[in-house]
Amino acid sequence: MYEPVQQAFLDWDEETSMESLTILAGFHGDATSFAWIVPVPGLPDLELADRQLFYDLDGITRPIYRYRDGEWDCFGSRSYDVYAGGENGVQIIESETIGYFQTMIVSSNDAPALLDSLTVWGFLHPGNIEDATAAISDYVEREWYFVTMQVD
Repeated sequence: MYEPVQQAFLDWDEETSMESLTILAGFHGDATSFAWIVPVPGLPDLELADRQLFYDLDGITRPIYRYRDGEWDCFGSRSYDVYAGGENGVQIIESETIGYFQTMIVSSNDAPALLDSLTVWGFLHPGNIEDATAAISDYVEREWYFVTMQVD
């Protein structure tokens, strides 16, 4: 499974002090092999996003090519601008299907127990567990939550 492309939109609402992360992932390979673990600092609300958001963002952030007379830059006249508690130390807080993803929100106070659970659930394997151990342990120590996703 490969994820060669990913777009993300991060939105901060000052009035509610809420941060929203919307992700559009492009992956190739056997979809049943897709698994994702995303650490988050607070208990999240998960929902399916409207893909139109990324089409709109593409349109408003697309470069505008302008031709100017004179020596405005080093190359002459062309420039562009961009628009500005479970018992084992692992607790499954929520599990639901959103779109085509089976999701879980998980918390843990025991990194080894969480690593074991993530391995049993198919998120970790010998090829990635060594790299993931330090990061997951750090997030557990900081009392973050984890969102897991697999294609349903």
